[in-house]
Amino acid sequence: MGRFRQLSFWVIVFGMVGAISGLIACGFWLGQWSTREYVVQANREKDQANAERQALIARFPVVRKESYEAGVAASAERIANLQKQIDDFGDMKAMIADAHEIVAYTLRFLGKRAEIADKRTAELLRQSRVAAANSVEAKQSLEKVDKKLAEQTAKVDAAASAVQQVEKKLAPPPAPPQQSKGWFGFGGH
Repeated sequence: MGRFRQLSFWVIVFGMVGAISGLIACGFWLGQWSTREYVVQANREKDQANAERQALIARFPVVRKESYEAGVAASAERIANLQKQIDDFGDMKAMIADAHEIVAYTLRFLGKRAEIADKRTAELLRQSRVAAANSVEAKQSLEKVDKKLAEQTAKVDAAASAVQQVEKKLAPPPAPPQQSKGWFGFGGH
């Protein structure tokens, strides 16, 4: 216990404690001094990140307004397109009405033309029936005429053969055949 009462002991203890404290303080100071660049850089990055965040937060109302205006513009464009389609449908309705009138006129025209064609066809059929009946009559008349001509031809043939027979009977008798002479008057058969 005597040692604790000696002053040198306490001087050594306090000196060692002071030296250790000085070493620790010096190490801390050196550590702080060496990391001050990193801390400054970290503070700059933190400040920059805070500034960007503040800029983004400040931009939210602007972005909301821009998106609202873009939505309003898109809606207005859609409404304009719909109105244009409605107007186009109105024009198409008028065009359809015009086309309907043209088709109705065409059908009336074709109906009249068909009536005229039917009348012509009926007249041609009537005329062809009359012509067929006339041709049947003419054929029958021709057959009668052919029959009469055949009968007359037969009578004429009979009369002609009778005339030929009479001519043969009335004809002078044929001359006797002469003897043939050879070439240049020389002998013959």
